[in-house]
Amino acid sequence: GSLADGFIGPSQWEPGSPLVPDSGPTSQEVVESLRHAGYQEVDYPMAQAYAAGVVVEHCLKKAGNADDHALRLIAAHLRFSTFYGNFQIDESGRQVGRETILIQWQDGQKKTVWPPSSAQAGLVYPWR
Repeated sequence: GSLADGFIGPSQWEPGSPLVPDSGPTSQEVVESLRHAGYQEVDYPMAQAYAAGVVVEHCLKKAGNADDHALRLIAAHLRFSTFYGNFQIDESGRQVGRETILIQWQDGQKKTVWPPSSAQAGLVYPWR
């Protein structure tokens, strides 16, 4: 309730994100797709797995084949966004393109306040 107002926390993904991805469906389309498949709720692991599939599909299209080496080379040079956020890996293969989402409870509702590209509201500070 209202006692949560002002609290801030990290989130891996928010189903209502307004982010328009470069590749694949929007968050809303992912939720609709999974609900149509019979899932009532879409949790982080489901969203992460779906996003991994979008990344693989993007790499396959760019590489033109399913060779592991070709896919890795393509992935190393790509920068794009999915409904789950930005994708970019460094030379070791570590994901460096994605930012952690910050949410804040405002007026009894959870609002994304970071990153600016998907913020639904500004950070309220001081919160009391």
